[in-house]
Amino acid sequence: MADRALFDEFVVARSPHLLRVAYLLTRNLPSAQDLLQDAFLKCWFAWPRIAADPESYVRKTLVNTYVSGLRRRWRGEIASDPLPEPAACDGANDLAERLTLWRALG
Repeated sequence: MADRALFDEFVVARSPHLLRVAYLLTRNLPSAQDLLQDAFLKCWFAWPRIAADPESYVRKTLVNTYVSGLRRRWRGEIASDPLPEPAACDGANDLAERLTLWRALG
């Protein structure tokens, strides 16, 4: 029970600073909040071992959790060939098509 109280005090006292650290990593406030929550969850289970000096352990956990998330994240499709250039727009052709359409509708 004393461990829980010490952990709660640490979280309340250091959350603003650690949230700034997480924000510097993610550059996104909701992602930083999620990252910090994940780090606190991992540290909760290690709390009896780290209670003497938790600050550095939590910061290291933040960085490791962030890097692990980057490794797992799918980056999307990567183009293997160069993309084709868009077709040049011929204004005269567009005007002719527009006039033909107006005549057909009229």
